[in-house]
Amino acid sequence: MVVSEARAGRWRRWLGPVALVGLIVAVTVAIVSTRSGGRTPSADGSATASTDPTSPSASSDGPAPDDAKVASAEALWGSFPISADPRPVVIYPGEDLQPGGFPDGDTKVAFMEGRVDVTAALPSNPPTMDGYDVISAADAVQLMKDEAGPGPIGGPPDTVVLHIVDMQLVRHTFSTDRGETALPAWQVTFDGVPSPAYVLALPEAERFSVQPNNGSTGSAGSISSDGKSLTVGFVARQDPTSPCDPGFASQMYVTQTPTVIVLDMETVSIPYPAASGSSQSDIVCAAIGRGRIYPQPPLSPGEADTKTIVLDQPLGNRVVVDQFGDALPVTPS
Repeated sequence: MVVSEARAGRWRRWLGPVALVGLIVAVTVAIVSTRSGGRTPSADGSATASTDPTSPSASSDGPAPDDAKVASAEALWGSFPISADPRPVVIYPGEDLQPGGFPDGDTKVAFMEGRVDVTAALPSNPPTMDGYDVISAADAVQLMKDEAGPGPIGGPPDTVVLHIVDMQLVRHTFSTDRGETALPAWQVTFDGVPSPAYVLALPEAERFSVQPNNGSTGSAGSISSDGKSLTVGFVARQDPTSPCDPGFASQMYVTQTPTVIVLDMETVSIPYPAASGSSQSDIVCAAIGRGRIYPQPPLSPGEADTKTIVLDQPLGNRVVVDQFGDALPVTPS
């Protein structure tokens, strides 16, 4: 496997808490519709489909759709094997290899750098589990080594090695685009490490690795039992209440293809009216961190600040992504 964003994601998550900060002055969720030809947002922030290619793409006071980003997101997922059975698992970056409870920083970094060896006989395994093909224990060990990345500057010496004393094929929960899912995994026990690590036991053919990992703040969604109603986070407009609390107007444009549903979330800020003789630059505002944890728990239809999208056909095996191409988690309502 290629080491890139997935490995970087593991460093951010495993080597200590990451401060999620920043002043977020707009909530990037919106009203939705299906794009078929041009898209015409209305004054209330909603967007309606239009087959007229000459239709304007945005109203004068609303955000315009970012067609270039949408086209890129569509291209990223264009090869998704929609008809495969079982459906390939869309795993979030860093989720396919989960560490155990390390007793100290040296052993944690040794795991991250793939410094592992086998001191016990590796078990055999059935060729399939829960309808999925399963990689061997030896392949799982090699995966831990292949996904190794460089440790932090000034990290522990390379002499620290983790010794594998036991491996078992089990079911373990991983974060996927269909929510938290129990999947075949190799449970790896290291000598001197209190709790085991887990390696996703699916071969490359049964997972889909395209995942830009742009840190999307898109909300999770829920899908109805018939697969045609997708409920997502939605706040169309919020008026400013003070110079330090600007408002926003937002829209979401929906593009549906045979493999992917792209939720293009576009937002514009609404500044608080400046008092006579002053400007926003005259105001000093406290930097209040308003982070959104991603992925979020699924939304329930009818919950406040949500909107339901009626799909052109049942969701099926299609992937729901944002305009950057990041997959959004969708679970049954």
